[in-house]
Parts: sequence; structure tokens; C-alpha cells
Amino acid sequence: MRPTSLLTLSATLLIAASCSENDPDGVIDPTNAITFNATSPKASRAGTTTTATLKSFNLYAYAGDKLYMDNVTVSKESGSWSYSPKKYWPSDPVSFFAFSPAVKGYTEPTSTSAPKIANYTVDGSDLLYATNINEIPKPQPVQINFRHALSKIDIMLSSSNPEITVKVYHVLLCGINSTATFLYPGATTSAEAPNVTGSWTGQSNPLSHMVFYAMAAGDEVTLNTVPTNLSEGNLEWYFMIPQTLSDVTVTDGKYAGQYIAVECVIYDKNTGAKIWPNSQTPPYQQLEESEAGRLVYPVKTATLTDWAPGYNYVYSIDIKSPKELDEIDFDVTVDEYNQNL
Repeated sequence: MRPTSLLTLSATLLIAASCSENDPDGVIDPTNAITFNATSPKASRAGTTTTATLKSFNLYAYAGDKLYMDNVTVSKESGSWSYSPKKYWPSDPVSFFAFSPAVKGYTEPTSTSAPKIANYTVDGSDLLYATNINEIPKPQPVQINFRHALSKIDIMLSSSNPEITVKVYHVLLCGINSTATFLYPGATTSAEAPNVTGSWTGQSNPLSHMVFYAMAAGDEVTLNTVPTNLSEGNLEWYFMIPQTLSDVTVTDGKYAGQYIAVECVIYDKNTGAKIWPNSQTPPYQQLEESEAGRLVYPVKTATLTDWAPGYNYVYSIDIKSPKELDEIDFDVTVDEYNQNL
């Protein structure tokens, strides 16, 4: 289903510069130092980094074709941004490549390509990036806009069937490629150029990620007609690598592909009797050492075949029936990040 609104999370970093003499090697004019400031956009959804919550970022800079700032950490202290040692505007234009949080794998640009973050593996947290190409000192501040590199996934569960009670114990995203290389764009990620975005390549390492876990007895979630976001406020695992999605299949009693697994128990609301899983439930939907069974829903649909950077995908699943997988109705909706929420 087609996304309806776009959020490019912006952390505006202001780089103040004077027009005094440049000094790449020592301090001639302290007013020519490169400095940073951050302004905060409106709050966004849970787990998403904003400039209000951004405490530090890392920065590489290049003057001409030479490294000028080498993995500099810029931190917020008493409301302002600082780093050490100070750098000053050189005579050549400067290109900046920023990311937050600090990650491994940053790779230098070449004569034919922009930098990249190689073999990045998701850990559930947000990843921001920004570029500013060929900047020179000027009276007004240089603005750097951060954008999301990952896809945010929310799983909303409900049950509109008044005859059953559904108790959810765990929710997993399964078969998700979790390692890839991020490629910086070769142009400035300014607010005026929303189509300038980074990209991902080499997606691999399919893993299962638990996004909801009932920590103790009584922590399971009982569904009702109002959808509950099982991704929020539990394991804090929100973000995945953008990728082409694959179908889910069952072969030789095993699931394959990419899917959402909902581990739950279904009861008759009138009698309280457990009606699923039961003796007729296939082995691949049963769980060892658990009374719960596993319902499976695809992440790929006829209209959703890819996760893209900077998008928030909201999967809304309505569990109406205690019968097997192919008889359970569900719906998947997709939203993009919206900083006004």
C-alpha cells in the first residue's frame, strides 16, 4: 500500500564561518573555526532520533581530495556542540560526511565513488547520515540535514472477533537480511533536495529479531478491537536494513522466506477454554515447551515488495480466527515517518 506522507528526519547542523584568511595548519584567526550547532525538529515516533535526543555524531571531512577531519566526535555539552581539536576553513572547498551513532565500517571515498559504511549490522537502533558537498565559508551558516538510513517497522495487533480472546507472548520478524553496506549519496542532503538519499547494497545475513517478549507471567498482551503496537515499549527493536522482500513458504514442515511470527494462545471468550493451538494444529505452528502456537504473516504483499530508507512501515494484523494460517485474515498498511506525530 502506497505511503502517504514523507518524513526525512532533519537535524540541522549550523557550521559558522568567517571570510578571514584560511589556515589549515594552525590558528591564525579563531573566528575562522568550524563550529557546530543543532536545532530540534518536532518530536517523532518512539525510538526515532531527533536533534532533541541526539547527543553526539561523528564526522569525516575532505578538503579537495585530502582527509581534513578524521572521525571527529561532535558532542552536545551544556546545550552547545563541541569537538577537539578545532579545525579551520582551508582554502579548498570542504565536503562533510556525518553519521550517528558511532559505527564501524566507514570507508574513504574514491575518485569514482562517495564514502560508504561497509558491513553494517542492525542492532535495532536508528542510524542517521548526512552529506554536505564542496562547502566554502560564507556569511550564512552551512546547513546539514540528517536523514534516516534504515526502515522503521511497527507491528500493530488486534482482534475484532467478539467470540475469541487472543493472548500474545512473543512477536518476531523472521528471515530479515541484517547486514549490508550503506552508500553515501554524492550530493548534499539538503532540505531542498529530498530525492538525494543514500542507498544499500549487499544485503545478507538473514536473522530472526524478536520485537516483543512477555518477560514474565502476566506480561502477555490480550488483544482487543483497538490495535496495539507491540513494537513499542518492550525490546526497543525498531529499525531494519532496507531490502527487497521475499515470500513466506512452508516446505517439509518448515517456514522459509520473510515473515512476522505471532506466538499466541486463542481462547473461547464465553467458556475460557483454550481452542488454539490444539491437537489439529500442524507441528510447524506448535512451539516446544510453550502452550502458545505460531501464526505467520508475510512482510511482502502484492503492493509492498521493498523496504526503503527513511520509511516507517506499519503492519496492522487483525487476528479473527483460530484456524490455520491460510484462513486467518489480515491487513498490512504502510506509513512513512511523520515528525508531527
